[in-house]
This record gives sequence, C-alpha cells and structure tokens, in this order.
Amino acid sequence: MAPTDTHARAQRDSRPVLKRTSQDNLWKAAALGIVYSSDLNSRGEFDPRASTLPAPTRPLPFQRQERPQVRLPPPPVLPPPPPPKGDVNPEVEVLKREIAQLEKENSVQAAHLARQRTLISAFCDYIR
Repeated sequence: MAPTDTHARAQRDSRPVLKRTSQDNLWKAAALGIVYSSDLNSRGEFDPRASTLPAPTRPLPFQRQERPQVRLPPPPVLPPPPPPKGDVNPEVEVLKREIAQLEKENSVQAAHLARQRTLISAFCDYIR
C-alpha cells in the first residue's frame, strides 16, 4: 500500500534517495543479511540510524570453552561363553521343564476332578 502522502509535493521531495550502486543496493544488502526490516522506518525507507546490526563482541566465557580431547581406552573384549556341557540343547531343556510343569498341573486337576465326582455323586444320592 502506498503512503498516504505520495502526492504531497513537499513530502515527496523531502524523501531520502538511496544510491543505486552495487554496494548500496537495498535488495542486495537484504539478501546478504546486512539490512533487516527493522532498518526501515514506517514508510519503508532505509534509515541507517535505526539499524540494529549487532556490534562485534567477544565471545562469552562459555562460548570460548573447548571440549577436552581425552581418549578412553577401548572396552575390554569379553571371551566367548563356554560351550554347553555334553549334548545339551537349550530348546530341549525348556521344553522338558514346560512338560514337567504341565504334567504336575494335570495331576492336580485329576485329583480335583475325582473329588468333584465324589461330591456330586454324594449330593445326587442324597436327593433321591
């Protein structure tokens, strides 16, 4: 949007004129990061007094720190695990334990079933 005073001759003549050389070109300066939108006034004119270019500063103490170059020894190489004794297959051992556990549960359930049969048959005899 154009400024409202574009046609006012006195204000139009008082506007600063930028030099159009390669160093002072506003667009090239913006592309290089030299000029920011905060360097322009409310009318979009370059105002070098409003420039917010940071002054070069020394780095802060924490920015000057460097990571110490400490080399740690490599971790020790562990020996391979010993081979299993005899022809022991771990999968077979797991299956043996699972089958033993299932057989134990089966015997407990069989005893429970026998007690239930005795109890139910006693109730049925009592009712007749």
